[in-house]
Amino acid sequence: VSGLDAKAKYILLLDIVAADDYRYKFHNSRWMVAGKADPEMPKRMYIHPDSPTTGEQWMQKVV
Repeated sequence: VSGLDAKAKYILLLDIVAADDYRYKFHNSRWMVAGKADPEMPKRMYIHPDSPTTGEQWMQKVV
C-alpha cells in the first residue's frame, strides 16, 4: 500500500471472490483440482484485523 496520509486512520476492507468453479487441495508440494467448488456464499466484506490504523502503519508492511 502506498500514497496514504501517514497520520490519517484507515480501515482496510477485503472482498474475497472465487477464482474459478473448482476446489483445490495441496498434494505432493503443489495445488491440484479436487472437485467442484461448494455453492458460493452470500457476498461479504471482511475487515482487516489491524483496522483501523494509520496510513504510516499500512505503508510499512505488505498487506
